[in-house]
Formats: sequence, C-alpha cells, structure tokens
Amino acid sequence: MLAAPGVASAAAPFNLASQVNSTTEAADGALAQLLQGAARSLLQDAPPAPPAITFETLPWRAPVVAVAMISIPGTTKYLLTWRSQYPEHNLITGTMDLQTQETTLIPTVYNQWCHGPVLLEDGTPLLVGGWPDPTPVLEVGLNVITKYDNATNSIQEVGTRLRYERWYATPYRLPDGKVLIVGGTDRVDRGFTPTRSEVWDPRNPAERPVLVPQPERFTAAAGYNWYPFIAVLPRGEILWWGNRAGAITTGDYRVLRNLPELPETFPFDTMYKYTSSIVLSALKPDPSTGAYDKFSMIIFGGSVDSSGYTDAVTVAAVPGSSFSARIDFYYCGDGICDNGQVGQGHRRQGLGNIQWQIEDMLGHRRIMPSATLAPNGKIVIHGGAQFGRAGLPLSDDLQSHVAPATKTLVYDPDAAAGARYSEADHDGIARLYHFSQCLDVSGKILVAGCESCGAGAQLTEAFKPSPDGSNEFRLSLGTLYENSGSVRRPNIRTVPPVIKRGS
Repeated sequence: MLAAPGVASAAAPFNLASQVNSTTEAADGALAQLLQGAARSLLQDAPPAPPAITFETLPWRAPVVAVAMISIPGTTKYLLTWRSQYPEHNLITGTMDLQTQETTLIPTVYNQWCHGPVLLEDGTPLLVGGWPDPTPVLEVGLNVITKYDNATNSIQEVGTRLRYERWYATPYRLPDGKVLIVGGTDRVDRGFTPTRSEVWDPRNPAERPVLVPQPERFTAAAGYNWYPFIAVLPRGEILWWGNRAGAITTGDYRVLRNLPELPETFPFDTMYKYTSSIVLSALKPDPSTGAYDKFSMIIFGGSVDSSGYTDAVTVAAVPGSSFSARIDFYYCGDGICDNGQVGQGHRRQGLGNIQWQIEDMLGHRRIMPSATLAPNGKIVIHGGAQFGRAGLPLSDDLQSHVAPATKTLVYDPDAAAGARYSEADHDGIARLYHFSQCLDVSGKILVAGCESCGAGAQLTEAFKPSPDGSNEFRLSLGTLYENSGSVRRPNIRTVPPVIKRGS
C-alpha cells in the first residue's frame, strides 16, 4: 500500500473472505486444469463406445421377398407374403423357421399383396384385404379375410368377407379379441375411401363385420387413409392417427379428445406415399403406484407432399424428413392429458394441452423405414430411403435415384431430449421399398425383403448389392448391445401358464 509523503503507512486490514475466495479460485483453476487433462487422457485411451446394435447376415435365404412378415407364436417360424411378379405366379406366400432354417412355399387362391396382417388372441396370423387386380391364377383379394393354419401349413378363408374393399388397410386386435379394420381404398394409389371402419369377431367367424364410426378429425386428416396408425391404450381407449392429425376414442368409439395437426416445424406427411414409421412407446408401470398411466407416440421420418410434381426426376429428388415428432400423454382423472401447454385457444377448440417434441434424427433422412419396439423399450429404426416417394423408383431409368438409408438408428425414449438417438452400421444389405422387420422371441430384430435394392440404386461401398437384381431374399438379424451378452440380464425362472391382460 502506498502512503502520501510524510504520512506513515497503515497496515491494511486482513480480509478473511477475500483471502479464502482468492485461494479457492486458484485451487479451482488448478483442479479444473488437472481434471481436463485427465479427461483428455482418458478419452484418448478409452476404447470407442460399443455400437447400439449390430447386424449379421444369415447364411440362408427367405422363400419369398418379405413385403409383409409376421411371427407365428409358439414357434420360431415366420409367415411371409410377396406380390405376384408374373401371370402364373401363385407361390407368393411362404414360411421359414429361424431355428431349423426350413422354408416352405404355400399356394394361395387370392391376391392379398398389400394386405394388413395381425395376430389373433390365440396366436393365429390373420390377413385382411389385398390387391384389386386378378391374375390368371389368383383372384381379387380386396375384401378377403384369410388366416394361416400352422397345422396344415395353409392359408384358409374365415367364412366371411369385408364390408368394404380395402387395399392398404390396418387391422388391430382389440382387448376383447375382436379385430378393428381401418382404412384402405378399392384401387391402387386412388379409389373410394370408406368413412367407416369395421369390426370382425373371430369367435363368430362367418358373421359379417360390424360397421363402426371413425372420429371425424381422423377421417378428415387421413385422406386416402392408407395404412393408418391405430393403437389400443392402457385402459382400452383407441388412438387413431391419419397423416397429420388424429383423435383418441373410448372403446365404444366416443371421441375423448382430438389430436392437433403436426406443427410447422414438422412440415412432413406421415402416410403413404410419404411414409413415416410410428410407434407407441413401451408401457411401463409407475414405480410407486404400479399403474400404466403414461405413454408416448413417436413419428419417425416421412416426406413432404410431392403430388404436385409431374417430372419424375424432380419427384425422385424430394428429400425425406430427418426429424421425429413425439407427444407424451398421461391419464388425468377420466381424461387423457399431455405434458405440454399451448394456450387457451386450442382448449376452446377441444384440442387440449399439446406439445410436440421435434427432434433431429442425427441428420439421417427416412422415408418408409421400419421402427421396431425392443424388449428394453428402445426403438430400432432401420432401412428406408433418403429421397423420393416411398423410396420406390418411378421407372427402371430412375433406379439410380433410389438412395437407401446408410445408418440404423436406436431411439431411447427415456433419455433426455437431444440425447435419445444413437447410430450404428448395418450388415451391408440395403432395405428400401417392400421390406419388413419383426421382433424375434430371442429379443433380436429380424429383417427381410426389398424390391428396389438392385445394383442400379445409389449403393455406397458399404452395401453389397443383391445377387437377385432388385429383389432381396437375404436375411439380417440385429442384436441390441443389451442383448449381446455384454450386459447381465434377468433370468425368468417360473412363468404362469396363462398371463392375462392387466395382471
């Protein structure tokens, strides 16, 4: 401290707080530098994080191209259906056994390509609707309901027909075992759109399905209503989603609440031909009450409506969505609420409190991917295209414009927003238009099919072109990291003979 001339200097008072703060700041700075150096060293020496999922190519082939695929409960078998590729082609259905590697081909009567598959309460696969055109060996399948009989390895009629002709319909099994059938048209890519759904009762298979109302908002939003998203909620309500809006009804089809259109920040269509993949999250009990009172709907990908474009090259270049959209719901008294607040205006319109969470899928565009809910609640988004309509070449000359997705995504719904996605490599097989994937009883993901994955597509060096041109018969099996043996899993020691819904 400096003193004025002729004035003795006085000792400065000791400030304990100042000394402590100064010493602490210095120590914090040194510690921070030490920790940063240690972190850099650890990051340099640490092995890379394991991939979220790995894929392997199975050493045998599917009997048909899996346009649709459904597991057969109680077995390790799958039922696959294809389309008729030439006039005398009637072997468009087959089975394969993952354990024995045995495959079969099944003669069929009806052309049920583009049907809707669903499992009945007893595990029987049901095929609803199909293709509007006959062939020399196949009859029109538009209003047909058939089932697969495992004992005779055959496709059989159930004894009645649909009320409406339906191509691209969605069947869904209700809590009482009946089947709700929604959507579809009587022609391919056009035609009459039924404004009512129908319910078929497998306990009275010969009786015609009963017509039931659809929510008005869903019907207005769904357009042609091709493969709409339908889901049953924990207390038996039905969620209806059509392209960019939808509704939730009671089990007797009374509207509980409407769902809003997707926001401007997600300007994409979600139904064919701009198809996304939509999933209802895994239902988990509340830790304190045991109630299943929360759930989410997540939309992965999609594309903008390019119907106004007539030039095929322009259509093929329209990019897909690299975003997902999510709504979180919970039960609130007798109603269903959500975690968002959007203002009184929406409440007056009966839309409730809605909040869409729009998330970047790590920059990966997706049109017509497949999203599969895994046993641990994570969601595997695989395959699909980056551009175009449905990832389908509009002509042979435009095969080169088909660009498959280059990465598989794994979505963790329990992670924080912005940290839910991880990516992984595939096994070198492109999966585009007309491929399917299923959750296997082993917890792995079975992937099959594709009809636009030939050498003419935009395949990078990471892809191995199909040896069968555009058709893909090779099979892939994906294993999540948690199912790879690297993570300890619980062992199920006893199982009751019957597990009832709600138990």
